[in-house]
Amino acid sequence: MTKLTLPLLLIFFTALAAAAPIPDAAKATVLYFPTKVGAKWTYTHSYKNLPEHETVDGVVAVEEGAEGTKVVTIGRLAAKGGLGPNWRMVVSSRGLFWSENLANGGRPDDSVCALKLPHRDGQTWMPGGPDARATAWGPVRVTVPAGEFSCIQVVSRWQLLPPATEWYAPGVGLVKRQSPDALAVLKSFAPAKD
Repeated sequence: MTKLTLPLLLIFFTALAAAAPIPDAAKATVLYFPTKVGAKWTYTHSYKNLPEHETVDGVVAVEEGAEGTKVVTIGRLAAKGGLGPNWRMVVSSRGLFWSENLANGGRPDDSVCALKLPHRDGQTWMPGGPDARATAWGPVRVTVPAGEFSCIQVVSRWQLLPPATEWYAPGVGLVKRQSPDALAVLKSFAPAKD
């Protein structure tokens, strides 16, 4: 009986260790967009038959939204300098939603779900109504001038537009967007300073 006691105790304590609670830090929600003022992206844009150009965008405001969401206002660097409010994203554990176009003074039809979370490889959803369908894949590795990122790839098909593919990285947001006539890649990303 004594020869069995030690192995049984080892099995018992190993099982207890495996059932230990998950630390709070490990349970933290992974957001696919920055939610602190000061984060900044530089993108290089290429369009068919047009010269390449860059845009600089930054998080200029963050507000608490409904049901634990964050409403993030993004500004685009203006010709005169400074980041003027350009659009708003709603960011949460449920995904990324384009919610308001401030540059044109208009709003999209309801919110457009750019990325649905939690991610499941191959999941499909209607990002902005019945005329569109999006499918997510990954994670996949994407290399752009800003570096290499582990991303969720989203292929969107809208009724009257050519398909577009976007890649989103945790804590960064959009890393790359590609359609038949256009390409945008992340040249640099600077997270907000604490």
